[in-house]
Amino acid sequence: MTSRIRPRVASLWVALILLGLLVFADGAARADTILFRDLTDSVSVTPISSRMADLVCDTTTLFESCVLSLRPPSPSATLLSPGPLTVLIAETAGPSLASDQISVGVFLDPSLGVSLNFFSDTEASPGSIGLCNTPPVIVACMVETGAVQTAFLLVWSEGTVDTVQFQSDVPQPASWLLMVSGLATMWQFTARAHRHRRSSSGPLPRGGSVDTPSG
Repeated sequence: MTSRIRPRVASLWVALILLGLLVFADGAARADTILFRDLTDSVSVTPISSRMADLVCDTTTLFESCVLSLRPPSPSATLLSPGPLTVLIAETAGPSLASDQISVGVFLDPSLGVSLNFFSDTEASPGSIGLCNTPPVIVACMVETGAVQTAFLLVWSEGTVDTVQFQSDVPQPASWLLMVSGLATMWQFTARAHRHRRSSSGPLPRGGSVDTPSG
């Protein structure tokens, strides 16, 4: 009797494991990676997922933005974490101004999924997003590197895990600073060469000319 039950129990465990693998594979197949790219004067989103809706990207004199809705991976799925959440992004570590922001919001109707918002300030509105690591309220911020970075993961009740990423351009030194530095280097080189010529030629006679001996 016992010998007959054991194969049945083993078969049940195998069936449960296979079912778990199928559920995991199904969730992985529905998982999306949302990448906000802020490398030019406008923001874009890649790739365009079938679960995305209401995508609107805009650029004004004050900000660059992309807003979209991400539908649940299945009709019965609900978001476990995170939500709502806002991630601030700075160009440098330490006390600084936040230059970008990614936030996730949860709709009152769970079937609508979540909203994802990316905002980036412009030169006309520095500091409009917020402060990073600045007393009295210390807000930790991510530091942009120019590479693709993960802001957060969206974990759903049926096992799907979506990844929200961003890529922002790292500010470079202004061209006029490079030009001024180059001119200063050239001036120093010219002044040094002029002093060297004067010291090697020696003082001239009072008459201003040098007499040459006649043959």
